[in-house]
Amino acid sequence: MATFNVKGNLNIKGDVIDGDKIINQTITNIQNIQSPAEFTQALQHLQGQIAALKEEKALLPAQKNEIEIVEGKIVEVVEASQSEKPNGGEIRKALNDAKAMLDSIGGATTSAIGLGAILAQIAEMAFKVFGG
Repeated sequence: MATFNVKGNLNIKGDVIDGDKIINQTITNIQNIQSPAEFTQALQHLQGQIAALKEEKALLPAQKNEIEIVEGKIVEVVEASQSEKPNGGEIRKALNDAKAMLDSIGGATTSAIGLGAILAQIAEMAFKVFGG
């Protein structure tokens, strides 16, 4: 698990999923990403959470397939973020596409909704870290 230090004020807007401190803490950590290495660490941590999501019994086979597509997009983003000249716009698009897929699964499991929120924050940080 990656650890990020909070510097300055933290402002979280929107609904917070009651009782889910892990998601809230993860979003807090993501909002403090300052470097490509921290960005990649956050993605790698997210990969484990997405893999665990596939194990939820409430998911249909088609939903599990969508999660596998999301996993593939995350792998692509990790590789892109480690390239010599990461393209922030392409990284954000891939993350937003992955978020949309998780949002479509959200009715089956609240974990997908939480991971979608995390992906949205990582996509925002891609602009901060890589531009574009």
